[in-house]
Amino acid sequence: MPEIVTLQLGHSSSFVGTHLWNALDIDGEHVDSSVMIRSGIDAERGTMTYAPRLVVVDLKGSLGTLKRVNQLYEDSEDQEHLAWHGKIDVRRQDAYAKNEYLTFLETEEEEGDAAAKPSPQAPKPAKQFSKVLDSSVQVWSDFNSMFYHPRTVVELGAYSHGDSVAPFAIFNQGCDLWTEDRALQEDILENRIRFFLEECDSPQGIQVLADISNAFSGFTSSCLESLREDVGKMCITVYGVSDNYDGVTEPIKNFNEALALSHITEFASLYVPIKKPSESNYRSADFGGYGLKSTLHSRYHWSACLAAAIDTITLPTRLAKAPVSMPSLIASLSATGPLAMLSSSVPFPFKASKDVHHLLAKEYADGNHVNWLHNSTFDAAHDLIEQCEGQVSVLRGVPGSPELTDVMNTFLSMSRTPIGRSNSFLCDSGFPISLAYPDIFNSNEISASAPVFAQLKSSSRLSQLVSGGIDSLHNVPGKVLRMMEANNISREFIASNVDDLTGLLGVYEELA
Repeated sequence: MPEIVTLQLGHSSSFVGTHLWNALDIDGEHVDSSVMIRSGIDAERGTMTYAPRLVVVDLKGSLGTLKRVNQLYEDSEDQEHLAWHGKIDVRRQDAYAKNEYLTFLETEEEEGDAAAKPSPQAPKPAKQFSKVLDSSVQVWSDFNSMFYHPRTVVELGAYSHGDSVAPFAIFNQGCDLWTEDRALQEDILENRIRFFLEECDSPQGIQVLADISNAFSGFTSSCLESLREDVGKMCITVYGVSDNYDGVTEPIKNFNEALALSHITEFASLYVPIKKPSESNYRSADFGGYGLKSTLHSRYHWSACLAAAIDTITLPTRLAKAPVSMPSLIASLSATGPLAMLSSSVPFPFKASKDVHHLLAKEYADGNHVNWLHNSTFDAAHDLIEQCEGQVSVLRGVPGSPELTDVMNTFLSMSRTPIGRSNSFLCDSGFPISLAYPDIFNSNEISASAPVFAQLKSSSRLSQLVSGGIDSLHNVPGKVLRMMEANNISREFIASNVDDLTGLLGVYEELA
């Protein structure tokens, strides 16, 4: 069973990641969660334990009630490196209050420990906590349901979460934090990432979720450079999450994302930039089918949409029968270059195959527009039927039939793609809806799982993304440029990245 190790670098990416792990915690029979989740035995209780193969890096004060070591590992030898024998200066602050959802999970765990034999009482009905969480979620751990290994969580003490006075805002702040702190590098690379890789029987790759709008853009770029040296040609896919981060102005955000584009594409096997979806560009209830009722203003809400899309497009690597490896999944996309764009329909409008026949038909395309498919890389309200160099498509949660497969292939063939570079997958299991998933869908029929369509594509349209990055580096306002120079970003450094992006631009312009 080839395993995958995941990195989450930054706060918004961990919102997306937390929804992913909550879903993986309840995946159905068609999915092999052990690809992402490690198992063990609790020596004291004699029960199985499960924890993600995951390294999370976030700022000081971002963890909420989450403990770096939880009750599954309180007596673990892994805590030895946390010991301190010097003088202790105690400073107390108010405890971070647990919301109703976390209290519920804690009670369930305690009741499970206390049960010496099966309870004669009937099982409790599932409870949905979205309304509670809508008003109480401040950090990603507020809706987390998983236990983490002691080597999972890294809290960066040099910067504080939500600090508007000295924000972790500029690309080079992240680079400097990584390159100047050798102990931090060794801790993340050797004590954490290598630990999870070496306990795998056959690691197939590393999946990265990373903030790219703030200084985590630089932290991620530097981390990937070191990681690439360490793991050689191992597959590394990166999903770069763009968000309106507190304390980051639009010019600095664009600047960070352009530098991330330049650097991450150098070290990643595949880089997929994705934007926070906006209400105006996200499909509401159309075609008489399922849609969204949420405005997507909340990070708790919009990260749930991105999580469903990423979980779906990576589903082939976790299928219980005939799974596809990470390198094989992205091969058709990375053959031309290191970039791809993500489109999705969350939720997919219909759960019955007879309705899908109509939806995928040509008449539902307005010219070359696919109105039910949202493009997350450009935050576009629709996707396009276009010439592709490679595409990977996954439809889940719609009971399959040979006819559905034929209709799916006919729809995908509208975007002309070289032979062997269009791969599609169907899975009966929908995206699992956890107790902590927000109530964002317009139909009560979507309760346990949601139908989702997701697609990765490589085409000449990606030249627009690269061209936009070049413009962001060319058109830095003078005030911002002086701020950059104060953070050790020279004009020569900017010019060098413009040259790199210009080379990348040529790759995708040639596809037109």
